[in-house]
Amino acid sequence: MDNQQPPQGYQDPNAGQQQPPPEYQNNAAPPPQGYPPQQGGYPPTQYPQGGYPPQGPIPGKGKAIASLVMGIVSVVLAWFGYLSIVSLVLAIVGLILAIQARKEMPVGTAGMATAGMVLSIIALALAAILLICVAIAGAALCAVASY
Repeated sequence: MDNQQPPQGYQDPNAGQQQPPPEYQNNAAPPPQGYPPQQGGYPPTQYPQGGYPPQGPIPGKGKAIASLVMGIVSVVLAWFGYLSIVSLVLAIVGLILAIQARKEMPVGTAGMATAGMVLSIIALALAAILLICVAIAGAALCAVASY
């Protein structure tokens, strides 16, 4: 079976062409014709190694997340009448955690702590105002009911 002949009328498309050098005979394409071999040129580019800095645990990140969550919850609870008391407590704790987190975190990474601080301040003011309004309304209703 090794000495099979091609059918009659078959012409080898590579007949008469020059064979590539031995280093290119392992299914690799030979270099294009008409171009001189590359010599010299630019040296390979040296890129700085590393890319991103190593990602380890950021100090204060847990406190920043906790202050953000407490700020969000306290803003929501501030609108529910007597739940403003719970909102006041959560806002104070969130504010304390945000201040501690901002002190512990490196510069430029305290975004969540800042957001938690802002939300806690807003919730503190909102809860205090709404709690006073609810207390005044409750007192007014009691006065009208007893009259």
